[in-house]
Amino acid sequence: MEVKNWNYDEFPDFTEEIEDAVRLTTTGNEMGVSYHHDVKYAEVNGIALHLQILNPFTRNEPDKVYPCIVYVQGSAWMEQDVYGSCTLLGKLAAKGYVIAVVQYRHSGIAAFPAQVQDARNAIRYIRIHAGDYHIDQDNIFVGGSSSGGQVAMFCGIVKEDDEMDATLYPGVSAEVKGILDYYGAVSMLEEDGFPSTLNHHLPDSPEGMVMGHSNLRERTELREKATVDLYYT
Repeated sequence: MEVKNWNYDEFPDFTEEIEDAVRLTTTGNEMGVSYHHDVKYAEVNGIALHLQILNPFTRNEPDKVYPCIVYVQGSAWMEQDVYGSCTLLGKLAAKGYVIAVVQYRHSGIAAFPAQVQDARNAIRYIRIHAGDYHIDQDNIFVGGSSSGGQVAMFCGIVKEDDEMDATLYPGVSAEVKGILDYYGAVSMLEEDGFPSTLNHHLPDSPEGMVMGHSNLRERTELREKATVDLYYT
């Protein structure tokens, strides 16, 4: 077999007619999505934390930068399935957003606010590496669903140097342009706020576990600590 060093102009055209074949016209502006899996953004107490990064791209604008959504997957604060949402979030990436799905220290290994600290450090990592992933670092957003919505809300409103913050990247801002909260569990104040949970507010409930495996029926101060709107007061 002869290997030929064809260039673009010399490469032969395929002109054979194929029955029922349809020729599709492309412009080069069609959006594709690349996937960077298990990107390590931090290591805390020996625990490696990763991002799943979905990058939009086009043939005509290979150097274009895009806004970024740092996304916190809902999981009742337990160990996340960070891969499970990638297919759905890929549709958003295809509209021109870099998506970075955050893995955080879950409630089985770290209590609140570890999850917020991790998400904020993920934002800092993204800002440092904006050039590697074609990110407009002035247009970074944070979002999440359910328990991830609660983490995202805190992540977006916590002030630098707050006790809830613990930067691994000194001098790098975790500030975001906006917050996307999808049905976030942003309040633990209601006595029956999670009515589908039979062990509501008990130490083995999702909210009890993330607050240090505590009995929240007896620890009102912990319920207040994890309630977003009380952060301002």
